[in-house]
Amino acid sequence: MDSNQIINHNKSSKDEKLKFVMAAIKDNDLERLRSNRAGEWLKDDYFEMKGLLNWAVNVGPSDDTRMLSFLLQHLKPNSRSGLTGPTALQTACMYGKEEMVKVLLAHSQIDPNVADNNGVTPLHCACFYGSVGCVKMLLRHPKVNTFLKNKHGKVPKRVAAAQGHQEIFELIDEKENLPELEARRKACTKLVQQRGVENCNRSELALLLQNEGIANSTIISLEDNNIRGDLLFSLNSDIMKHDLNIQLMERLKLKRALDCWKQRVMVKRNFQHNSNDQVVAYFGQFEFISLAFLQNIRKLQIDGWMLEELEDTDLRELGIKSFLDRRKLLTLIGNSDMEVQPVEKSELITTVASPTEEYYILRQSEMTEELERLQEKMKEVPEPFLCPITHEIMSDPVVASDGHTYEKDAIKEWFGRGNATSPLTGKKLDDLKLIPSHTMKMLIQDFMEKNK
Repeated sequence: MDSNQIINHNKSSKDEKLKFVMAAIKDNDLERLRSNRAGEWLKDDYFEMKGLLNWAVNVGPSDDTRMLSFLLQHLKPNSRSGLTGPTALQTACMYGKEEMVKVLLAHSQIDPNVADNNGVTPLHCACFYGSVGCVKMLLRHPKVNTFLKNKHGKVPKRVAAAQGHQEIFELIDEKENLPELEARRKACTKLVQQRGVENCNRSELALLLQNEGIANSTIISLEDNNIRGDLLFSLNSDIMKHDLNIQLMERLKLKRALDCWKQRVMVKRNFQHNSNDQVVAYFGQFEFISLAFLQNIRKLQIDGWMLEELEDTDLRELGIKSFLDRRKLLTLIGNSDMEVQPVEKSELITTVASPTEEYYILRQSEMTEELERLQEKMKEVPEPFLCPITHEIMSDPVVASDGHTYEKDAIKEWFGRGNATSPLTGKKLDDLKLIPSHTMKMLIQDFMEKNK
């Protein structure tokens, strides 16, 4: 008979009904099944063993789960294709059909650990084919077992590793280690409360840092330099970067951990409660903030808490080249080393940058007064310390062939625009070589140290 015809419930054989259902599933024609009251005879055990759920997952569109949902009302979710074949959940994980995995896992009778005759579970399938989304959904199911082995003796995590799916390996590893992680968190909390971080030895400190998500490379660097708990709080960004070779994001994470341990309440600025989007939007309204800085804090996802830990060295790395601009920014975030007085919450005002974002800022009069004080202090800088191009104090002075000293980035930018002349005299230069001025750099550093 034609599989598209109306079924005669009394005269049509089971094989004819099966052919009719499979055709409707292939065409994703749910109305055809409903109009023929297919649900009344799908509950027959005969249809349970025919793998109709598998067929629906195989041929159905990834983003349309209506047919699968209909079949699940009448068929058992853990039924396999034949006696030893895969379940619908295995097939969905094999093809990475996340929406179908979601529907199957939502069924109250689903068993996410049913394996085929090779011992392959749905999690094995998702790990083998690299379906990250399917793995995440399976791991969220309370009954999933990550330690089941296939006939080759491999657990899902090992299958993922063999296929080179590192992200999946780490997801499963994290779930398997949750009890251990929880125990470690409790041990760390007890350690900090009873002894204090400053009294921890190197192994105890390593445990605390691991618990805070600090990278092993950072922990090893601290251990190699014999940094114990009592020394940790004395580290600043300059030491972390140049002496310990700790990268920017790791420095910020380490400072955040130190803040948590000290249980410090920061009331002078409220940036720590702001998201990365709010931080970018807030500082984007200031003209002296460079686009490079905004792009960098966006790229690194620096939020308000991390922002409050930034120091001069960090700001330079983030793209704020000007000494004065770095001081302005440090003043704004309340982390300046120029004796800025703490501001109470009552002295803060709220400004709304958008209908959903709130920012706490200093009163305009106080900010203006502070910047004027900084600019007045800059007037005292000896003229030879200022770059002739930027008119700002130099951090990396170099000598050009005209005999004058410039900030390295500024003179390189001058050359980059196609100039082969002296910025001061306008005469053509003999060459474009730049020689570092170590003496000038040392004099500037001495001046800066005395005028902090």
